Amino acid sequence: MIKSIDYDTNSALLNVLLDEHNAALSVFPSQKYEALSNVYSIDNEYIGGITGKIFYQRLKISMLAVKEGYRGQGIGSKLVKSAIDYTKAHNCKSITVSTLNFQGPEFYEK
Repeated sequence: MIKSIDYDTNSALLNVLLDEHNAALSVFPSQKYEALSNVYSIDNEYIGGITGKIFYQRLKISMLAVKEGYRGQGIGSKLVKSAIDYTKAHNCKSITVSTLNFQGPEFYEK
């Protein structure tokens, strides 16, 4: 039987299944996700942020965004730099990110 359930609940359950599967097949020791969640603010105003998770020595960037009026000022680059610094501190081997054609792939090509 297939039914709809809450997205967050399903995501949490899928993470458990995938963690178990990956731990059984991986050469890396089992580990919990390390979460990256950095923000850029000016005078306590939220301007943008970046999130991601480290798993098996790889950071997967989940989300990155900067408010429209602040784009082109290097804030996105600073947020990505903060992610790079985070991966170095956590001994990561790589960073991955996915984007769509309309979401500024040229930003990631720099």
